[in-house]
Amino acid sequence: MKRCLSLPLLAIASLSLISTSRITSQTNSSSELAIQARNWGLSFGRYNTSRAGYEELQVQVISAPGGKLGPTEKFKIYVSRIKSNTSKAISAVRFNWYLFDSYDLNKLVQTAKTPLFELSMDPRAEVVVEFLVTNVEDIPILRDTNPVGTFHLEVAATEVHYEDGSVWLAKDMPGNLDLSKLH
Repeated sequence: MKRCLSLPLLAIASLSLISTSRITSQTNSSSELAIQARNWGLSFGRYNTSRAGYEELQVQVISAPGGKLGPTEKFKIYVSRIKSNTSKAISAVRFNWYLFDSYDLNKLVQTAKTPLFELSMDPRAEVVVEFLVTNVEDIPILRDTNPVGTFHLEVAATEVHYEDGSVWLAKDMPGNLDLSKLH
Protein backbone atom coordinates (compact mmCIF):
# COMPACT_ATOMS: atom_id res chain seq x y z
CA MET A 1 0.00 0.00 0.00
CA LYS A 2 2.87 2.38 0.83
CA ARG A 3 4.38 1.82 -2.62
CA CYS A 4 1.07 2.58 -4.38
CA LEU A 5 0.79 5.89 -2.56
CA SER A 6 4.45 6.83 -2.93
CA LEU A 7 4.52 6.67 -6.74
CA PRO A 8 1.85 9.38 -7.28
CA LEU A 9 3.44 11.54 -4.58
CA LEU A 10 6.84 11.12 -6.25
CA ALA A 11 5.32 12.16 -9.59
CA ILE A 12 3.76 15.28 -8.04
CA ALA A 13 7.01 16.20 -6.32
CA SER A 14 8.98 15.67 -9.54
CA LEU A 15 6.67 17.87 -11.56
CA SER A 16 6.76 20.55 -8.87
CA LEU A 17 10.56 20.58 -8.95
CA ILE A 18 10.60 20.61 -12.74
CA SER A 19 8.21 23.54 -12.91
CA THR A 20 10.10 25.69 -10.41
CA SER A 21 13.52 24.98 -11.88
CA ARG A 22 12.53 25.93 -15.44
CA ILE A 23 11.83 29.65 -14.95
CA THR A 24 13.91 31.70 -17.38
CA SER A 25 14.48 35.40 -17.86
CA GLN A 26 14.13 37.54 -20.96
CA THR A 27 17.66 38.90 -21.24
CA ASN A 28 18.90 37.84 -24.68
CA SER A 29 16.00 38.56 -27.02
CA SER A 30 12.33 39.41 -27.04
CA SER A 31 11.56 36.01 -28.60
CA GLU A 32 12.57 34.24 -25.39
CA LEU A 33 9.48 33.77 -23.26
CA ALA A 34 9.56 33.39 -19.51
CA ILE A 35 8.18 30.00 -18.57
CA GLN A 36 5.27 30.53 -16.25
CA ALA A 37 5.43 28.82 -12.86
CA ARG A 38 2.89 26.02 -12.66
CA ASN A 39 -0.09 26.27 -10.33
CA TRP A 40 -0.89 22.57 -10.55
CA GLY A 41 0.41 19.15 -9.57
CA LEU A 42 -0.11 15.86 -11.41
CA SER A 43 0.01 12.18 -10.58
CA PHE A 44 -0.58 9.47 -13.18
CA GLY A 45 -0.88 5.75 -13.71
CA ARG A 46 -2.94 3.01 -15.25
CA TYR A 47 -6.73 2.97 -15.27
CA ASN A 48 -7.89 2.33 -11.71
CA THR A 49 -8.88 -1.29 -11.13
CA SER A 50 -11.73 -0.10 -8.84
CA ARG A 51 -13.51 1.79 -11.64
CA ALA A 52 -16.78 0.45 -13.00
CA GLY A 53 -16.17 -1.48 -16.21
CA TYR A 54 -12.52 -2.31 -15.54
CA GLU A 55 -13.22 -6.05 -15.80
CA GLU A 56 -14.59 -5.62 -19.36
CA LEU A 57 -11.37 -4.12 -20.72
CA GLN A 58 -9.97 -6.40 -23.44
CA VAL A 59 -6.46 -5.05 -22.88
CA GLN A 60 -5.33 -3.84 -19.48
CA VAL A 61 -2.57 -1.32 -18.98
CA ILE A 62 -0.20 -2.86 -16.46
CA SER A 63 2.32 -0.02 -16.33
CA ALA A 64 2.11 3.64 -17.38
CA PRO A 65 5.29 5.40 -16.22
CA GLY A 66 6.58 8.81 -17.19
CA GLY A 67 9.60 11.04 -17.16
CA LYS A 68 11.96 13.21 -19.14
CA LEU A 69 15.49 12.66 -20.35
CA GLY A 70 16.79 16.20 -19.93
CA PRO A 71 15.92 19.77 -18.98
CA THR A 72 14.76 20.68 -22.49
CA GLU A 73 12.68 17.52 -22.97
CA LYS A 74 8.95 17.32 -22.39
CA PHE A 75 7.63 15.14 -19.56
CA LYS A 76 6.29 12.04 -21.33
CA ILE A 77 3.65 9.63 -20.06
CA TYR A 78 3.68 6.31 -21.87
CA VAL A 79 2.42 2.74 -21.66
CA SER A 80 5.20 0.23 -21.01
CA ARG A 81 3.35 -3.03 -20.31
CA ILE A 82 -0.06 -4.36 -21.38
CA LYS A 83 -1.98 -7.58 -20.87
CA SER A 84 -4.54 -9.17 -23.18
CA ASN A 85 -7.71 -10.53 -21.57
CA THR A 86 -9.07 -12.02 -24.77
CA SER A 87 -8.76 -15.30 -26.64
CA LYS A 88 -8.11 -13.45 -29.93
CA ALA A 89 -4.79 -12.29 -31.36
CA ILE A 90 -4.45 -8.49 -31.35
CA SER A 91 -3.10 -6.36 -34.20
CA ALA A 92 -3.55 -2.80 -32.86
CA VAL A 93 -4.60 -0.86 -29.76
CA ARG A 94 -5.60 2.72 -28.92
CA PHE A 95 -5.52 4.33 -25.49
CA ASN A 96 -7.38 7.16 -23.81
CA TRP A 97 -6.09 9.27 -21.00
CA TYR A 98 -8.49 10.66 -18.44
CA LEU A 99 -7.59 13.68 -16.31
CA PHE A 100 -9.44 13.80 -12.99
CA ASP A 101 -9.59 16.30 -10.14
CA SER A 102 -7.49 14.63 -7.40
CA TYR A 103 -9.98 15.72 -4.75
CA ASP A 104 -12.87 14.05 -6.62
CA LEU A 105 -11.58 11.11 -8.67
CA ASN A 106 -15.00 10.77 -10.34
CA LYS A 107 -14.82 14.33 -11.70
CA LEU A 108 -13.44 14.13 -15.23
CA VAL A 109 -11.59 17.30 -16.22
CA GLN A 110 -10.34 16.35 -19.69
CA THR A 111 -9.70 13.33 -21.93
CA ALA A 112 -8.05 12.52 -25.25
CA LYS A 113 -7.19 9.54 -27.45
CA THR A 114 -3.82 8.38 -28.67
CA PRO A 115 -3.12 7.31 -32.23
CA LEU A 116 -3.76 3.66 -33.06
CA PHE A 117 -0.63 1.63 -32.27
CA GLU A 118 0.08 -1.48 -34.33
CA LEU A 119 1.45 -4.55 -32.60
CA SER A 120 1.31 -8.32 -32.79
CA MET A 121 0.00 -9.73 -29.53
CA ASP A 122 -0.95 -13.32 -28.78
CA PRO A 123 -4.15 -14.16 -26.90
CA ARG A 124 -3.93 -13.68 -23.13
CA ALA A 125 -0.33 -12.50 -23.42
CA GLU A 126 1.45 -9.81 -21.43
CA VAL A 127 3.96 -7.75 -23.42
CA VAL A 128 6.43 -4.92 -22.94
CA VAL A 129 5.74 -1.94 -25.23
CA GLU A 130 6.62 1.74 -25.44
CA PHE A 131 3.62 3.77 -26.62
CA LEU A 132 3.54 7.53 -26.00
CA VAL A 133 0.25 8.53 -24.37
CA THR A 134 0.88 12.27 -24.01
CA ASN A 135 3.37 14.89 -23.03
CA VAL A 136 2.29 16.58 -19.79
CA GLU A 137 3.09 19.99 -21.31
CA ASP A 138 0.68 19.25 -24.18
CA ILE A 139 -2.41 18.55 -22.04
CA PRO A 140 -4.64 21.43 -23.18
CA ILE A 141 -6.13 22.52 -19.84
CA LEU A 142 -2.76 22.42 -18.08
CA ARG A 143 -0.96 24.17 -20.93
CA ASP A 144 -3.57 26.80 -21.79
CA THR A 145 -5.13 27.76 -18.45
CA ASN A 146 -2.49 26.81 -15.83
CA PRO A 147 -5.24 25.92 -13.34
CA VAL A 148 -4.75 25.88 -9.59
CA GLY A 149 -5.14 22.34 -8.30
CA THR A 150 -3.95 18.79 -8.23
CA PHE A 151 -4.89 16.31 -10.93
CA HIS A 152 -4.64 12.59 -11.56
CA LEU A 153 -4.27 11.09 -15.05
CA GLU A 154 -5.30 7.48 -15.78
CA VAL A 155 -4.57 5.54 -18.96
CA ALA A 156 -6.82 2.80 -20.42
CA ALA A 157 -6.87 0.76 -23.64
CA THR A 158 -10.20 1.76 -25.20
CA GLU A 159 -9.97 0.33 -28.72
CA VAL A 160 -8.64 -3.08 -29.72
CA HIS A 161 -8.23 -4.35 -33.30
CA TYR A 162 -8.04 -8.11 -33.69
CA GLU A 163 -6.16 -10.12 -36.32
CA ASP A 164 -9.52 -11.44 -37.61
CA GLY A 165 -10.55 -7.87 -38.56
CA SER A 166 -13.02 -7.30 -35.72
CA VAL A 167 -12.78 -4.28 -33.40
CA TRP A 168 -13.67 -3.86 -29.73
CA LEU A 169 -14.55 -0.39 -28.40
CA ALA A 170 -14.84 0.46 -24.72
CA LYS A 171 -18.21 1.83 -23.65
CA ASP A 172 -19.19 4.21 -20.86
CA MET A 173 -15.64 5.25 -20.07
CA PRO A 174 -14.46 6.41 -17.68
CA GLY A 175 -16.44 4.43 -15.15
CA ASN A 176 -17.06 5.79 -11.67
CA LEU A 177 -14.60 4.86 -8.99
CA ASP A 178 -16.10 2.47 -6.43
CA LEU A 179 -14.65 3.86 -3.20
CA SER A 180 -15.79 0.77 -1.24
CA LYS A 181 -13.29 -1.32 -3.25
CA LEU A 182 -10.41 0.88 -2.10
CA HIS A 183 -10.65 -0.18 1.57
